[in-house]
Amino acid sequence: MNIDQVKQFVSLADKKADLEVQLEQVKTDMKALEEVLMGQFQDSGTQSVSVAGRTVSLRRDLFASAKGADKEAVTAALKAADLGQYVKQDYNANSLTAYVREMVRAAEAERGAPLDELTDALPQPLRAVLSVFVKYSVRATRS
Repeated sequence: MNIDQVKQFVSLADKKADLEVQLEQVKTDMKALEEVLMGQFQDSGTQSVSVAGRTVSLRRDLFASAKGADKEAVTAALKAADLGQYVKQDYNANSLTAYVREMVRAAEAERGAPLDELTDALPQPLRAVLSVFVKYSVRATRS
């Protein structure tokens, strides 16, 4: 084991954590200024301002969401309006991964050893359609 490389990794992990803290502060500061500047742009009727090689402008975005969070009603309405291309049947990848982790953990606990084939922990229909793999990474935590 090369301890110098481990030390370098720890140093980089510390630097990353410090930069993430700084980034969050910058985002907070920008959000506060954005609120003030939006009012100024609207009050003055200004479209854009150029400062220090940057053009700052008020941007308008439109979004749509379900009234009362009723996705089923929106799905039915889209289908009724012949807009089925906006509807898809899907699954939540994070929830599926959590389920697979739970099933593998339970199977390995029951067996008392790691599984040779991780998909053996899953119901038969899922075994043919899911890939289950382990990903390793190196992390540094403050001790």
